[in-house]
Formats: sequence, structure tokens, C-alpha cells
Amino acid sequence: MTKKKNKKFEKNINTKKVKEITKVDWIRGFCIIVNLEKFRKRDIFDRNYFLFFEEIDLCKSIQRKNGNVYFIKNLKINHLGFKGSIGSAKIEKNRAENLKNWHFMWSSFYFYKKNFNYFHALKKMFRKFLSSLIKTIFYALTFQYSKRNKYLYRFLGIFNSMIGRSSFFKIEN
Repeated sequence: MTKKKNKKFEKNINTKKVKEITKVDWIRGFCIIVNLEKFRKRDIFDRNYFLFFEEIDLCKSIQRKNGNVYFIKNLKINHLGFKGSIGSAKIEKNRAENLKNWHFMWSSFYFYKKNFNYFHALKKMFRKFLSSLIKTIFYALTFQYSKRNKYLYRFLGIFNSMIGRSSFFKIEN
């Protein structure tokens, strides 16, 4: 961002309305404002993540370097949530749901493994791993395919992260 744009942005913030700034552990990605001048490299996010946990990981990284993360209580942000270029066709929505389930579980395990250790990640995620496997089998046996897919993709996400595979799953056309 150029200096001119920074000044324009600062003008639009009404500091009289900012009532409470609170130091927090992490914030959601859709409301992050980062001062890139504080970073040597501009590539601040871990590229191993695809959809989830990248903002929490960034906040944890900032705190490890004695930085701070703040939240402005009365700031309003209209986040549309998972509104990408996914069409309205049912098959596209199902693929998007599979993508979300896979990546949420992959990223969960990866986050714990990266920021703590493998055994901590295993301890945190083992119930979800086992539950996803059991539910996948149950819903397959009872012919509830949409529920089966939900838990199958969750199981596959955790499993692939557990064995050290990259975050590779994407929606194919």
C-alpha cells in the first residue's frame, strides 16, 4: 500500500467511535489488518494451509516474536462466509462441502503438530479421527451418502495430515 492510500485509510477511521481495543490471542482472517512493515518477509502466511487455521497460525507466530494481536470491540465487519465462485448446482455445493470438511480436519491436525508436536496433535484429534471413521462406516451401511461423504472427507483430511501429506485436496472440474 502506498503512503497516499494509508492516509486515506486512516482518515476513514473515526477514532472517537473506537471504544475498546483488547489484546487477544487470535482473530479471524476476514478482519485482519497487518502492518507489513513489521515483517522482513512479506510472505507472512504458512503456504501449507489452504482454507483453515492460517490466521490463527499467523497470530501465534506474531506472539512468539513478542508481537501483539488486537481486537476492536465495536468494529463491524460484514463477512459473507465461504462465498467463493461456487455455483448453485447441487453437485458443486457437495464438492465445496467435501473440500471444507477435508481441509478443516487437515488444517486442525497440522496446526497442532506445527505449533506443539505430533503427539499433541494426535491427542487432540484422535477422537475426531475415530469418530469420523465410525460414522463413515455407519452412514455407508445405512445408505446415507451425504452424511457418509461428510465424515469420509473429515476422516481423509485428518488421515492425510497424520501421515504428513500436503494439503493437496482441491475441487476438480
